[in-house]
Amino acid sequence: MIAPPRPPSREELEALIREARERQRRRWLIAAAGLAVGALGIGIYFGVAGTGTANRHARTNANSTPTLPLVRCQTSQLNISVVRTGAGLGHVTGYLAFANRSGTACALRGWPTLTAFRSRATTTAIHVRDVWAGPFVRRVPTVTLRHGQTAVAAFAAGDSGLGPTGACPPPFRYLRVAPPGNSATVVLGARIRYYGHNLPDCTRIAVGAVVPASSMPPRG
Repeated sequence: MIAPPRPPSREELEALIREARERQRRRWLIAAAGLAVGALGIGIYFGVAGTGTANRHARTNANSTPTLPLVRCQTSQLNISVVRTGAGLGHVTGYLAFANRSGTACALRGWPTLTAFRSRATTTAIHVRDVWAGPFVRRVPTVTLRHGQTAVAAFAAGDSGLGPTGACPPPFRYLRVAPPGNSATVVLGARIRYYGHNLPDCTRIAVGAVVPASSMPPRG
């Protein structure tokens, strides 16, 4: 016959209670330590991330140099000449060339002023987007010129008068030219080398907007 289990004594119950309390306290300590380590890790992460972001901002601010707008080219900075002249199909053509001779970069945008004159006769070219034998300008560009770089503007005129005989007044002797946005001018000879004569005074003169020299059509 098996004897029924003996109920624990008071000393044994107190020992069991103390052991349970000790296990519970250890679990609390482990959990608290885990939370503390997690919080420390999060703080380190955000601290490093914040420092990295601040350093990136500092590097960006240190390396970013504000881009200053280019100033307009002044007449005194430029060598202005007539290049790439031609004639054919009742037209005389050429290009006004603007070469930056200074050490400062500058920009040109728009139409130059072109006035042809001789004794007691003056005419100013009209501004157009499409010059005969020149590039068609859909959007007027801003042309940046560093030292030695050149921008051009095409011009053209007819070589036959509108009357029944096609007679024309005497040709022009000079061209007065100002870059876009400038009032100061230079005076050039009106000789059209390819044509072998001065610019004829037969029709209105047309001049196009300034474009890079690379926009000139290739020679035929």
